[in-house]
Amino acid sequence: MGANQFLPFGTGGGANVIDQATYSALDARTAGFSAGTAESAKLNKVWRQSSIIAAMIGQIIADYSGADANDDGDISTLEAQFVAALRTVSIAVQGSFRRLSGSASGNSSIITYACDELVTGDGTGLVQVTRGWAGTINLATVGAGGLDAGTVAASTWYYAFGITKTDGTKAFLASLSATAPTLPAGYTKWARIGSFRTDPTANKYPLRFTQYGRQIDYNPAVGTNLTSYPQVQSGVTVTAGVDVSLTGAVPPTAAGARVIVTTGGTTNASIAGGKNGQDTSSNTTGVISAYASATVAVKSTGMIYFSTAQQIHVSSANDSNNSTLIVGWEENL
Repeated sequence: MGANQFLPFGTGGGANVIDQATYSALDARTAGFSAGTAESAKLNKVWRQSSIIAAMIGQIIADYSGADANDDGDISTLEAQFVAALRTVSIAVQGSFRRLSGSASGNSSIITYACDELVTGDGTGLVQVTRGWAGTINLATVGAGGLDAGTVAASTWYYAFGITKTDGTKAFLASLSATAPTLPAGYTKWARIGSFRTDPTANKYPLRFTQYGRQIDYNPAVGTNLTSYPQVQSGVTVTAGVDVSLTGAVPPTAAGARVIVTTGGTTNASIAGGKNGQDTSSNTTGVISAYASATVAVKSTGMIYFSTAQQIHVSSANDSNNSTLIVGWEENL
């Protein structure tokens, strides 16, 4: 908390000030005091009204911006401090964002993020609105712009955060925790902006992906650490279906997955995917399905929202060569 040099005037018990009714009816309140003798109680009322508002604004600066509210005539600094304080007590919700994007090439330890506006918070209700985000996370480093602690692990889910200092300094950070990153010195607020998984190689690079808003998609490409979409099942032959785990393909924070179901090229083959435990064979709401009337592979793509985290239900008929792939997921931000 900062110090406030703007102090109220005439607030003590029994202060020599006129009452509010008298002040409201005072001619000088609108016309100003003219030549002659000014009564002290009237002047004290005027000074108290102005000083108490100045003191209140100074206290907001001191309490919520972390800076000192100094009576040094520097209006521009006070304005910047007041704006910073207002951003911490706004009605914005921690984690709210505008035009969030991200990507990883699959050939380095770098993840790139950008965001027009992000609301960070300290978990107690105090928030901060900052704009013009553009930067990276390097998994080979620790601290702001890197991991929050330790060294990167292979085949592991990490969570990306935007973090801020009270003075508006901002950076990105990666953590094993989806809710409580270890903040570098001086950083007090955070907001989760996404997630990613590292590859199983010694490089431990993030798997190649692109992100727009809450949607995060794998982005396979030759010569990278991801050359095809992750396959979560193949050859299921159960008409009633089976539950399929997506643990290695989507994070625990995913609200749902974008799925491709593909038949194996058998006549009258069919495959369907839906929520965990859902009767996908009946093609009810939320089910994506593919049907082959001839010996040609047919695929269908759609979003499946989870009833059980990281699980979907897949059924098949007349086909032992079917497959289910994961295109990406919707992050529950």
